Amino acid sequence: MPDHDSPEKLKAFLAICLAALLWSSGGVVIKLITWEPVLIAWGRAFFGGIFLLLFTRSRTLRFAPIQIAGGIAYASTSLTFVLAMKLTLAANVVMLQYTAPVFASIFGILMLKEYPRRIDWFVLPLVLGGVYLLMADRTMGSSVPGNCLALLSGFSLAMLTIVMRHQRKTSPLDSIIIGSGMIALCLLPAVIKHVDQISLWSLNTGLVVFLGAFQAALPFLFFGYAVKRVTAFEATVFKAVEPMINPVWVYLFTGEKPGLLALTGAVLILVTVLGRNLIIIHRRPGSSSRRKPG
Repeated sequence: MPDHDSPEKLKAFLAICLAALLWSSGGVVIKLITWEPVLIAWGRAFFGGIFLLLFTRSRTLRFAPIQIAGGIAYASTSLTFVLAMKLTLAANVVMLQYTAPVFASIFGILMLKEYPRRIDWFVLPLVLGGVYLLMADRTMGSSVPGNCLALLSGFSLAMLTIVMRHQRKTSPLDSIIIGSGMIALCLLPAVIKHVDQISLWSLNTGLVVFLGAFQAALPFLFFGYAVKRVTAFEATVFKAVEPMINPVWVYLFTGEKPGLLALTGAVLILVTVLGRNLIIIHRRPGSSSRRKPG
């Protein structure tokens, strides 16, 4: 069994928790910004991409097909996340995005020939049940288009995870930088159209800079450090800090709270995915993730 008490592993777990804590601030910050969603998405991508580029000084950025594929996946994840946050409840967004491990399991079969474990066949219907409850919630502030975008964000995040795995021996952060550039370029015409809303010295601008540099970019540096030292399943467990804390921040700062159906669905998804990963982590190392169906 791996030594969970080793200093390196402890540092990795702390890095994941810190990354998740920073990611969890996204909901409340986006809710507080009064700009159009397109401006928020552009600013988040622009400042996040610049931050990563300056910090990493990446020498492996060559716009290879795999890097571009990862960039598209990140751009889709980021855009749908920001738009969904403006259209529906923050709790709905983070929990629907937290379905990513389920999508990743499906993509693993199609793209990596990695078959899910037996437990996944029990997990999938429970997660889908949670998704149904979130989508069915009609609480004030909940929105079907927003919920659909949040689910698409989870789908895109799973694709990003798969592509980043292919780049683990080079620099997975290159895809984040490329994706940020894609967003900044594609949304530039819309930003120019709404440029009258932008004031360089305003709370909105400060929040957008924070969103790009400290909520989007910095967590990836911590997460990149951690995933080299712990398993993917362990990383997923500690990343659960994000969906647990995000709605709390939003409630404290904006008073937004989900309805009973959405809350039930969120708890079902969180407990199911978290429980699934805890079970797998505590199994013996001999149980392989590469399984044939059944």
